[in-house]
Amino acid sequence: MRQWWQSKLILGVGMVGMLLYVLQSVIATIIWPAYRMVAYPLAILTAPDSQYATAFKGLQLIAGLLIAVSLAALWRYSRYKDYTDLVKTVQQLILVWLAGVLLNFIWPLNSIVEAVLRPAVSARNIVFGLLIILLGWTIWRVGSAAQIHDMTTLANGLKLFAILYVLFNFLEFAVTLIGWQLSGFFDVLAIDVLAVTMGYISWYFMRLAE
Repeated sequence: MRQWWQSKLILGVGMVGMLLYVLQSVIATIIWPAYRMVAYPLAILTAPDSQYATAFKGLQLIAGLLIAVSLAALWRYSRYKDYTDLVKTVQQLILVWLAGVLLNFIWPLNSIVEAVLRPAVSARNIVFGLLIILLGWTIWRVGSAAQIHDMTTLANGLKLFAILYVLFNFLEFAVTLIGWQLSGFFDVLAIDVLAVTMGYISWYFMRLAE
């Protein structure tokens, strides 16, 4: 009997999640003229006093859970194929990913003002900074595990995405620290790279599904 995780649709829902993440900045630009993509981080969209906070929190939660379902299917697929190294690293990625999705949902910025001023150092920034490092590290490890199982294209792509994700987040922190109004630009790049990473994983294994 066919298992749920063997479905191309389930393995591929991560691409829908990717699309939702990528589109949020576009949607915000269209419906909220006050939002400036280059200057303001995406966290401004979910601040409690934001006009569309509930909608964007819901959008991000749905997108995150769709990607989590896709990763769970990949984890089961890896167990079925006996890809031992991939099983371990994908499990780590799922845990870190879910932690990020939940933290973004339950710990938004306090206000739009905080999103605009963006203090360089705060408890929230430290926690999310550690999460960024963990995400980059786990994505790299999934790439290394894919290399062991001769998935060279996937391995190279994930390692490149891991580097870009951490780099863009570092640049966002750097421009915030020196006061340049470019934090939104690098924030969108970082989130889009992360979304594309998850979409790429989803697409790659959807093609391998029976």
